[in-house]
Amino acid sequence: MSRAPLTGFSRTHFEQVLTRAEPAGLLAGRTPPADVLVPRSPRVVALAGGAAEGPLVGGNLTLLLALAGTPYFPDLNGALLFLEDVGEDLYRVDRLLSQLRLMGVLKQLAGVVVGQFTDMKRGAGDGGALAFDEVLFSYLARLKIPVAYGFPFGHVDDQWTLPLGVRARLDADQGTLTLLEPAVG
Repeated sequence: MSRAPLTGFSRTHFEQVLTRAEPAGLLAGRTPPADVLVPRSPRVVALAGGAAEGPLVGGNLTLLLALAGTPYFPDLNGALLFLEDVGEDLYRVDRLLSQLRLMGVLKQLAGVVVGQFTDMKRGAGDGGALAFDEVLFSYLARLKIPVAYGFPFGHVDDQWTLPLGVRARLDADQGTLTLLEPAVG
């Protein structure tokens, strides 16, 4: 399987985070195409406003939940949980978020940063099903912490490099993420 080379956007963020011994700072978002009057993508949407700081913890939602009940499940107390996934049915994403809630870990979070859930399938007969943003809202918006989705990370060409455990600041109202510590020493 051949891999496509890093896009300029991805390479810039990779180098910004992993080639300097200082904090990467504000991670730049993607620029919408010039010919689009009201962009739908790339766009970050706040589900719950505010700002929060904490260590970045998370990654692929399905793989994160595969660690539940093991000593390898991360400590989410005070964390900025970042989530993405690929090729999952919406009902499975709903179930995985429900599992996080039932585990009691969602109420430990400082904030939630949601990236790209690419190739999401709605499933057959989904006439009355909730949309992705409604599923996110039902689990995350009522936590009284900052939550935003649409950030450029996940299984997409143009993506950020997010270092696990590095202290960061989410500003959901502005749709920004700032790395406050260096990823390398």
